Amino acid sequence: MSLLTIVLSLFLNLNAFHQLPQPSNATTVPSSIERATVYLQGAQITRKATVQLNSGSNSIIFNNLSNMLNEQSIQISSDVPVTLLSVRKSEAGNDYRSEKLDSLESEKKELESQIALKQAEQSVLDRELNILLSNQTLRGENEKISALEIKQAMEYFREKLTEIETSRIDVKKSLQEAQQQLNDINSSINELRRKLRQQSGQLIAEIESNGNRTVNFTISYFISSAGWYPSYDVRVENIDQPLELTYKANIYQNSGIDWNNVQLSVSSAQPLSSTNIPSIEPIYLRFLEAEARQRMEDASKMAPQALGEVVVTGYGSELSGRPAVSVNQNHTSFSFDIETPYTVSGDGDTRTVSVQNHSLPATYRYFAIPKNQETAYLTALLTDWEDLNLLNGEANLYFEKTFVGQAQIESNAVSDTLRFSLGKDEGIAIERNRLTEFSEKNFFGNRVRETRAWELVIRNSKNKAIELTLVDQIPVSTNEDIEIDLQERSGASLNEDTGELTWTLSIPAGSSVSRQFRYRVEYPTGKQIREK
Repeated sequence: MSLLTIVLSLFLNLNAFHQLPQPSNATTVPSSIERATVYLQGAQITRKATVQLNSGSNSIIFNNLSNMLNEQSIQISSDVPVTLLSVRKSEAGNDYRSEKLDSLESEKKELESQIALKQAEQSVLDRELNILLSNQTLRGENEKISALEIKQAMEYFREKLTEIETSRIDVKKSLQEAQQQLNDINSSINELRRKLRQQSGQLIAEIESNGNRTVNFTISYFISSAGWYPSYDVRVENIDQPLELTYKANIYQNSGIDWNNVQLSVSSAQPLSSTNIPSIEPIYLRFLEAEARQRMEDASKMAPQALGEVVVTGYGSELSGRPAVSVNQNHTSFSFDIETPYTVSGDGDTRTVSVQNHSLPATYRYFAIPKNQETAYLTALLTDWEDLNLLNGEANLYFEKTFVGQAQIESNAVSDTLRFSLGKDEGIAIERNRLTEFSEKNFFGNRVRETRAWELVIRNSKNKAIELTLVDQIPVSTNEDIEIDLQERSGASLNEDTGELTWTLSIPAGSSVSRQFRYRVEYPTGKQIREK
C-alpha cells in the first residue's frame, strides 16, 4: 500500500480548522474499524474505507468517528497514488440524531401526555372529595330526619368516599409509575445523546486525483480513552503436576464507538509516557533540626510493612477456550496479536481475553511459622519466569479445582522466584510447646540469666512425603548490655540480623518429626526487658 502524497502537513495547527464549515459538495463516506492496538493506556485505531474519487479535487468526509481521537496522531494512506491537499478534524454539529433517539423522544412525549391526563384526573377527584365533605349536613337545624334517611345518607357517603379514595390511590400509583418511566427515558436520552456526541467526530479531507478511480483508504488515529490491564489464573491440580498459568488481558474503551468483530492486539508499550531522557539535579546537604529529625523518625516507624502471605479477598472466574495468539517481542515492549476478532463495547465495559496459557514446572513446598499460626501452607515456587512477559497484576489461585485466594504478581521484583500460597493443608499438624524443664531464671552477681526453650512437633498425615520449610525465631539484642546466646538449634540456620531460625525438612508419609531450640538472655540486675 502506498502512502498518500502529503501536500499539507496533517499535524500543523489542526485545531484552527475546527470551526470551518463543511464543503457543500463533500461526499460522506462510511468507514469500519478493522484493527485496534490497545496499549496499557490508549489505543491505536485502524479504519478502512472505499471511496469513488472523481478526476480533480474531491472533498471527502469520513464520519461516525470518536470525537476523542488525538488530532496529531491522524494518518491516512491509500492503495493508489493520490494527493492529499488537506485534512482536518471536525464535528458533525450539535443536532445529534438517530432512530433510537427519535423513538425515545416520541415515547417521552406520549408519556408526558399520559401524566398530564392523570394529573387532571387527580385534580377532578380532589374537587369531588371537597364537594362531598362540604355537604355532610343532612337537613336544617329545625328539620327532623328519620333513622332510615340517616342510614341511606351514611351508605351514600360511604360508597362515594370509597369510590373517590380508591380512584385517588389508583391515579397516584399510575402517576408514580409513569414518572419513573419518564425518568428512565430521560436518562436513556441523555446517555444516548452523550454517545452520539462522542460519535460525532469526523475527518474532512481534500484529495486530488488524476482520474476517476476507486480508492481504498486506511485511516489510523490514537485515542486515550482505552487501555488494558493483565490478570492471571494460577491452577495446580496436585503437587505431582506442573503449574498452569493463564495470562488474561482485560480490555476496555470508552470512546462511544463499539468495536465490532475487530482484530485486537494488546501491547505493553506506553505511547503517552514521556520520551525525554530524565535529568538529574544537585542534592544539597544541610543540618537537620532536632524537631524535624524526630518527625522523620516517627514517620519511618509508621511506614507499612510488607506482608508475606497471600490474603483471600474474593472469587475468581474461569474462561472457556483460548483464542490463537501470536507474540511480538520488541526491544522495549511486547504485544499479543489475537487472531480471533472480538467485540468491545464503547461504554467502558471490560472484555477479558485469554492470551496465553503456560504449563510450567514448579517446586512445591510447605511453609510454616508456628509462632504465628500452627498451620502449614502449601506454596508453589516458580523460577525462570522472566521470559513470560508478565506485568504487574492480580492472580486468582486455584488448588485441586478450588479457589483458594488471590496474590499480586510483581514483575519488577528483584527475586528470580515467584511464590504462590495455595492455602492451608489440614493434613499436616503442627504444635509449638514451651519446654518448662529447660526454662529458668537465675541471678549471678549483678546479672540476670533467663533460659527459654521450645519444641516444634510436625506430623505428616498425608499419604506422600512432603518438603517443609519451618521458621521460628529468637530475639535480637538492641543494647550491648543485653546478651543472647543460642544454645540449641537442632540444625537450623540462623539469620543473626533478624534472629530467624529456618529448618528445611523432608517428612515421610505418616511420620512425625520434632525440632527444639533453646536460648539464654543475660542482662543487668534491676532492669526489665521486653520484646518489641
